[in-house]
Amino acid sequence: MDYGVKDHRSCKVNCLEALAEFNVHPPVMPEVFNIFQNSGPDADGNLSVEEPLSKAGDYVILRALEDLLVACSACPQDFNACNGFNPSDLMLEVYE
Repeated sequence: MDYGVKDHRSCKVNCLEALAEFNVHPPVMPEVFNIFQNSGPDADGNLSVEEPLSKAGDYVILRALEDLLVACSACPQDFNACNGFNPSDLMLEVYE
């Protein structure tokens, strides 16, 4: 239970649930990563999560070099600064 809140959504849980439809279950699933998250070690070597440096309209283009099964989730975390305490939608486009 993080932040004293039981059953709060997380990007990992969202991805796990989406991939379960394709019979992908831990330990097959790797850790999730947040492309726009602003985090790193603090002065004591602990993980520090700060407000994002990204802004609305920022984007990343990824190129797949082979066929992939991908799950994406807008991070629902609203109890720390990773989303500026204000989760927002994520738009994805897939090109061939």
